[in-house]
Amino acid sequence: MANLSPSTVGRMLNDFKKRGILPKTIKLSYYANSDSFREQTKIKRKKLRSRGHAGGLVKADSIVRFHNGIKRYIVTALDKEKKFAFAYAYKNHSSDAATDFMKKFKSVAPVSLTHVQTDNGSEFAKHFEVYL
Repeated sequence: MANLSPSTVGRMLNDFKKRGILPKTIKLSYYANSDSFREQTKIKRKKLRSRGHAGGLVKADSIVRFHNGIKRYIVTALDKEKKFAFAYAYKNHSSDAATDFMKKFKSVAPVSLTHVQTDNGSEFAKHFEVYL
């Protein structure tokens, strides 16, 4: 018997599905309220790419760090074209903190901010979206 890697087996299974030898699988979700199954639908979102934008594209994200038992949320922003990065620490992980961060970023950044790319975290919703 041949010793096949997992990626080889995956490629073989996909090939079998394309040729119709294996049936295509359908992912189902169970809804307890109605006691029914429904096919899962994928939500396609258009991704913002860093090329082809007039003006500055800034990528923002947040991380959690513990230092001496104290929890801090560090919000970061990066502009690859101008090679400029900025970070600020907050006590909470809220959209108000992200909004405050963006105000501080705009005051010190050497770039005209036209696009902001985030990971759609909760801190980049509500007040942050209204501010932008």
